[in-house]
This record gives sequence, structure tokens and C-alpha cells, in this order.
Amino acid sequence: MPERKRKVRKVEKSEDELKKAMPGRFDAGVFTPDRVSERLTLKNLASGIALAALNAKVIIDAEAVRARKEIYEKDEVLRSLPLTTFDVSEIEVELRFAVEGVEEGDVVVSTDIEKLEKIQDSLSTVKFRLKSKPITEYTLPDGEKVVRG
Repeated sequence: MPERKRKVRKVEKSEDELKKAMPGRFDAGVFTPDRVSERLTLKNLASGIALAALNAKVIIDAEAVRARKEIYEKDEVLRSLPLTTFDVSEIEVELRFAVEGVEEGDVVVSTDIEKLEKIQDSLSTVKFRLKSKPITEYTLPDGEKVVRG
């Protein structure tokens, strides 16, 4: 399959600006004091890992843009080089956990270290793979925007 070239738009937003533009998008994996009492479910754990990976890519790209502005553009040789960043195209995760129960159709998992150490041989395991996929935005003739991913 031939490699597709991506259109690159100049983005000059910091991580803080991105977080302000998309509130709540990057804090799923953050356990603040008010979230510690929440029961951890497999759905929250898996989505927290996926959001952490996405957040890491956003931070990496923001740093690449910052380096371009602060370092590359000031040097005559570096200025002619393309902007590089890491390609986070696939992440494989294996989770080992103890099931505490099922609530509202989701599996509640234990985070108690002592409990996990005692039952280490009988922990449940799930593997999943995160693969990047481009998101495309179309504008229909009537002006409506459609996002496909």
C-alpha cells in the first residue's frame, strides 16, 4: 500500500492552549483527590491509557513545533530541514487486574497493591492494541461539516 502524504498545517498552540480549547479531554487518567474515591472500571482504565497516549502525542508534536520556532528557524542550515516528530502509530497494552465486580455493565477492577500481590497467579489479563487512524473533515455543499475517523 503506498504511503499517503499528509497535509501539514502550521500549528502554533502550546499544550496549555490545547487543553483550554478542549477542556476535559486530557485529564481522564489524572487522579485528583476528588477522583480517588471513584471505583476504577476497566472501561475507565482502558480509555485513560488511550487518552494518555493521545496526550503524549499532542505534547510531542507541540514540543516539535516549539523546537522549530526556537531552534530551527534561528539556524540557516536547520531552517531548511523538515520538522520531525515521533510517529506513535501503534501501542500494544497488556493489563493484569483483579476483578472486584460488575457495576452498570462495566468491570470494576482492584487497585489494592496488597491484594494484587496475594492473588498474582489468578489475575485477569486483557490485551489491546491502539492504532492511529487519520481523522478527515469534510464540508458538505450545504456547509455542514462531517468528521470521519
